[in-house]
Amino acid sequence: MRTFPKLLLALILAVTPMMLAPNAQAQSLSISIGDRPYYNRGPSYHDGGYEYYWVGGHRGRHGRWTRGHYVRRTTPLRQLHREHKKLHRAIFGR
Repeated sequence: MRTFPKLLLALILAVTPMMLAPNAQAQSLSISIGDRPYYNRGPSYHDGGYEYYWVGGHRGRHGRWTRGHYVRRTTPLRQLHREHKKLHRAIFGR
């Protein structure tokens, strides 16, 4: 029976700092209808030698909604640039 007062005192000492500490519980609620045209990077952006372009939200298989997202173009930009220069030389001879 002597351990009960010691356990009670330990419990009170453990809980007291939690009750005294400031407790900020920020909450937010966001309701959106539809899909944003694109997020903060615009309709396309470049990263790591690739171009990422925006695909808007759409109904996927089984009727589930797929949110809009960026998709990486499969061809690296440097390869597209080389092909563009090659085509330009073929057309304009430069």
